[in-house]
Amino acid sequence: MEISENPQLLDRCQRRLVQAWIARIRATEAGVGDRFGFVIAQREPTTFLFADRWPQNPGQIPFDRVFNYVAPVSEDRDPILQQVVEAKRDVVIEVLPGPQRAHSEAVLRAYGYTPRWQIPWLQIDLARRVPALPASHSIQPVAADAWPSFGALYVAAYGYTGAAAAAWQTLAEHGYRGNDFHCFVAAVDQTAAAFGVMFCQGPIALVDGAATLPQQRGLGLQKSLLDARLHAAQARGCTHAFSRTGLGSISQHNLEQLGLHTFVQSTAWRRDETVARG
Repeated sequence: MEISENPQLLDRCQRRLVQAWIARIRATEAGVGDRFGFVIAQREPTTFLFADRWPQNPGQIPFDRVFNYVAPVSEDRDPILQQVVEAKRDVVIEVLPGPQRAHSEAVLRAYGYTPRWQIPWLQIDLARRVPALPASHSIQPVAADAWPSFGALYVAAYGYTGAAAAAWQTLAEHGYRGNDFHCFVAAVDQTAAAFGVMFCQGPIALVDGAATLPQQRGLGLQKSLLDARLHAAQARGCTHAFSRTGLGSISQHNLEQLGLHTFVQSTAWRRDETVARG
């Protein structure tokens, strides 16, 4: 079934994305307690995810996110955004296409937000999945005793530095331990060089969260990791898989090569750092 034949699939994918983020938060809290002061707020259809004690690094993507932002109807102000701006929080806010998009974007602009990048959403019907790629790299699931090294790989591959690096490492080390997450690592010369994550719950798998160490890029590791995750999703009975990435990225190219296609595109909004920090 294609996305155009089932408009409810977009809503289900959006909900799966939010479920995955919340699952990471809850698993991290189970491991380290309330270290980061996570806050989850929902105002249908919008989800706000904040971390009150998350360290900030200038020039890096913050933790705080807003998914499927829809401004209050018939109002030109938003009380939650007002609090965010007054607190000088650095937040990435995503807006999806829909009848409320123009109004929501007008409200965002009123608070000093500007569109920063585009996020294609890609999906595949796993019933039509092509045969596996030839095994060209060693791909293994993360072992039970390997979470600390996985966290270190996560930070190094994404390039997090400074005070925020330890926080992201903790989130990776503890947040992916839930039963619905499946994490894979690709090795080069028997050394972990790249990773890929899957969140599988019900019939839809989120194949998202992947990076490669800078010195090992260009070897096709991510394509092998993606192939492994799609087949793992099939084995768990998922009928669809979806992913999100940056427009025009190598990741988008890899996803398309393995049969995924774009069905919608969201926009990420953010305030200028000098404005956000006052």
